[in-house]
Amino acid sequence: MAKKNTKTLKFEALDKELQNLLYSRDNSNLISVLKEEKKPLYLEQLAQLDVKSCKNLGFPVLWSLYENDFIPFEENFLLEKLCDALFLMNKYKEIESFILKRPVIAEKLCTKLPFFLTDNFSTNTFLYDNLLILAEKGYFKDSQVLPNFLEILLSPLKTTTANSYCRLIEDFNPTTEELLPSQQTLFALLSSDKTSVVNFAIKLIKQIADEKSFDFQSFADNFALCFTTQKIAKSQLIGLDILAKHYKKQAPTNPDYREQLAVLFTQPDVKLQEAVADLLTTYFADEGLAEVVAPYKDYLKGKAQKLLENHALEVAEASASVTPNSQAITPNPQPLTKVRIDKYLWCVRYYKTRNIATEACKKGHVRIGGEIAKASKEVFPQDKIQVRKGAITYEIEVLDIPTSRVGAKLVGLYCIDHTPEEAFEQEELRQLAQEYYRKKGEGRPTKKDRRDLDDFFSSEEDEEWGSEE
Repeated sequence: MAKKNTKTLKFEALDKELQNLLYSRDNSNLISVLKEEKKPLYLEQLAQLDVKSCKNLGFPVLWSLYENDFIPFEENFLLEKLCDALFLMNKYKEIESFILKRPVIAEKLCTKLPFFLTDNFSTNTFLYDNLLILAEKGYFKDSQVLPNFLEILLSPLKTTTANSYCRLIEDFNPTTEELLPSQQTLFALLSSDKTSVVNFAIKLIKQIADEKSFDFQSFADNFALCFTTQKIAKSQLIGLDILAKHYKKQAPTNPDYREQLAVLFTQPDVKLQEAVADLLTTYFADEGLAEVVAPYKDYLKGKAQKLLENHALEVAEASASVTPNSQAITPNPQPLTKVRIDKYLWCVRYYKTRNIATEACKKGHVRIGGEIAKASKEVFPQDKIQVRKGAITYEIEVLDIPTSRVGAKLVGLYCIDHTPEEAFEQEELRQLAQEYYRKKGEGRPTKKDRRDLDDFFSSEEDEEWGSEE
């Protein structure tokens, strides 16, 4: 095999006649001249051509040279030139015709567009419109373009860019058959920090929820990740409706899911609370529901509150009707052998509320055995847990599983804290250093100082207003 020529030629170094031929935009004539091989100099120069120097050449010319093996495949450069061509497609109709005749462009380049356009897609309206034209003509139907557009939404995009991608995918009018292969991506989008993306994902999930190949369990697990997300009550209601339809066909098998559902009571939407209460009392009405709901009593409103109160009365009446003899032979409940990590950390008082514990898991602050743990990860006795709070990483060994939140004096029965003392000493030294380098009242105000100032001035204003009255 001959050695590849390492010498490269800039576009300006090409023969003038070859330059004019490339500029002519007559692709068929260009290729026929090159294939006739009457100009060996042209072929020699093209073999040495630095493709990236051809900035003034259009995409059709460059792609024609590539598909006939006259130049190598330079992905990023060709993507850039494709974007230029798509931008000008309305002006030059031959560009649209050129692309539509070559489905290989969709496979080799268009699938990479979502990842290539992340910085400027939201402002490029011409590119948006022309991609839509190609989609309407079925150009992307058998390619990976749609799945990749969905996948890019998992990246940390700007809100405007993410919204543009969502609009484009919706305008593609994807069918159920096109969406089903990407259902895991849609489920993962439910954990997005952008409400628009979550709403968009739920809308598409609703479209595929009745299909046989719909992965309900994966949906339920990921749906729980958006229970604390604010201002998506309508989407959460849609998700609850999907749960209810599935449970009508098959009763839930995971009783722990009711604890996750109960978190939705923190949302102020009355209809949402009512739907949660209806779901819990219908499909999760086992013993212990009252204890699950108890932390959220102050959040409950309207019909949700009445539903749960009525359920509690029914349970009380049922237990009162049990005879003393039957009570005597009722076996004692078995102690718990496992529990969710977020509930465990709340029970042993490492977090003030379970919601805070859940958020810490989402942010990757909690590990079990050195691996990042989701909030739904179960904890067993003898497990080793690492919890990062501020600058301190607590090292905890699980001794036993509590059934509910325990008092401070009883925490030692359920876990051992192996956190090295050096960690606390370092944190104390850091705080002392801060106090040394910034004496109270000096330098730039801290957040606490600003809060104190705001409280001071607001109280003065209140007094002034009161005196005027």
